[in-house]
Amino acid sequence: MRSTTGQYYPGLDHLRALAAFLVFSWHFTHGLPVPIHGDPVPFGGGIRNDFLFLAPFDEGHCGVALFMTLSGYLFAKLLDGKRIHYGNFIWSRFIRLVPLLALVVVANGTLIIAKGEWLGGYVRALIAGLIKPVWPNGGWSITVEMHFYLLLPIILWLKERWWPSILLMLFGAAILRTVLYATYGEVQYFSYLTIIGRIDQFLIGIIAFDARNLIKNKRSYFVYMTVAFLILYQSFAEGGGFYKTISYPSPSAIWIVMPTIEGAYFGFLISYYDNSFKFSKGVISDFLRKIGEYSYSIYLLHFFIVFDLAKIATAWVPGIHILVVAELAAFGCFIMVVPVAWVSYRLIECPFFRFRRKYSSDKTIAD
Repeated sequence: MRSTTGQYYPGLDHLRALAAFLVFSWHFTHGLPVPIHGDPVPFGGGIRNDFLFLAPFDEGHCGVALFMTLSGYLFAKLLDGKRIHYGNFIWSRFIRLVPLLALVVVANGTLIIAKGEWLGGYVRALIAGLIKPVWPNGGWSITVEMHFYLLLPIILWLKERWWPSILLMLFGAAILRTVLYATYGEVQYFSYLTIIGRIDQFLIGIIAFDARNLIKNKRSYFVYMTVAFLILYQSFAEGGGFYKTISYPSPSAIWIVMPTIEGAYFGFLISYYDNSFKFSKGVISDFLRKIGEYSYSIYLLHFFIVFDLAKIATAWVPGIHILVVAELAAFGCFIMVVPVAWVSYRLIECPFFRFRRKYSSDKTIAD
């Protein structure tokens, strides 16, 4: 999607498509009531992964980390050498995110009323969602994004005046997560669902843009980092991953550094992919680009149908307890969701784009 300045980066939309599928497949495969010895095991408990390259799909929640690292990278790219007009920036982000979110909020409220339930708790949750990660359909991540938008001018101001400050922010976030872990005995909640963990990914996205010339065309380093990330994620999944440890939230200390690990790999991936290739028009590239454009609609709307699709697939897809088969089924269902996302993008998102305002300008000598 083009920014308010008219700039467009197809490679970033390709990566948005990947992030959208990671999240979709995570909910799809972990919504499968997989039979084990005749007994249903809820939330994907019977799926086994024996393939290293599928580790991030087995733990597809990492798609959210990719989305957030992309945000940090993109805004660093759009605002490089520019002056940010903060009021216009916040307005443009509001126009970009709120219309579809509002529709989702109303749709969920309508479903609650249809069940004959009281709306009071839901309304209170919507208000609390300005601070807490409680908005429906993955809307909690929009809360985190909003918190990043509040911090962005400060981050850019500090970085411009003393670049190591961004590293100090990363270090400070890690120290805070360590303190929270020592206090509560877990830090998965804060690392995954709040800015306390996600700030690493936004910051690393910014760092990845600044380091683009060091990362460009470094194919061998990209291969090494990818293999290391896959091995680590495979080990993470086999150790219980997101849900299957002895309890949830997980008591594992890995969550102190998990946001940093995800951000480091995805930051390298984004910068390498964006700067090492020329994206000519073609069927596959255009298809991925379109999915990337529709990714926000895919992200918020897939919750309404993904679990029903998983149940249907369970009855019709042989061997779906094998992760490779489950991922193929997830991809087929993902493609079925794309037309719905296209309608949403055209009818709900696009009409509001004309109300966006340009939020950056060239710096003057006085600046």
